[in-house]
Amino acid sequence: MFGRGGSGLAVGPKRYLFSGLLKCSVCGGSIALVSGRGRHGADRYGCSVHHQRGDSVCENAALVRRDELEQGLLKGLADSCLRVEVIDYAVARMEEALRKGHEKLNAELARMRQRKLQLEAELARLVNAIAEGQPSQSFMTAIGEREREMQAITNKLLEPGPGSLRATLDELRSFAVSRLTRIRELISHPESIDLARAVLAEHFGTFTLEPTMRDGEPVYLAHGKVDFFGEEAMARTGGAGGTACTILPRVQFRVAA
Repeated sequence: MFGRGGSGLAVGPKRYLFSGLLKCSVCGGSIALVSGRGRHGADRYGCSVHHQRGDSVCENAALVRRDELEQGLLKGLADSCLRVEVIDYAVARMEEALRKGHEKLNAELARMRQRKLQLEAELARLVNAIAEGQPSQSFMTAIGEREREMQAITNKLLEPGPGSLRATLDELRSFAVSRLTRIRELISHPESIDLARAVLAEHFGTFTLEPTMRDGEPVYLAHGKVDFFGEEAMARTGGAGGTACTILPRVQFRVAA
């Protein structure tokens, strides 16, 4: 899709699919084009902080060809993240978290019902005391406090309970698969580079590149997170699951000499 003919995934001058989405694991600075920028794929990504300020600030001197970075990251994402199996794994983790959340909710509802019965009994005693000729400001204050607490509990108990857990998870899975399909389509069409880059930023955020050695060869390890669900979809579950919607991909590609 990209080759080494110099076309690359550019958005105007000096902007590519991963522009602004890469950071250095050593110093936290951006990984950007620091050399080359030629017509034959010779331009290279490296730590911008090291390039500008040297080893005294950041020791990451590793460089990688732009075309190799694009191909390596996209292949790594396709192999590690852009798969239905990843979504199934995330949904399974979410199901476990949701079940725990529902168990806590049921326990809380039982506690509120018990507290409501206790308040009703206390109110009845206070009202009887006033009816028997023992009016006082403290009684009236106590009645007001308990009535407000009763109303708050009643409002919560009247709220609709969680729907079918399986139906919710099936809906989330379908939603995530549709997003997965959209991401695949966008990054496979260079003419959609602006939109593709925006989608990567939305679902992956930034990628951290870690320089290391493997089998005697210099490589960059790319770390990142992917979220196929988003806040809107997670709101349907009441936010339960938390980081259950997050998967940590780990991909690598060779660093150019």
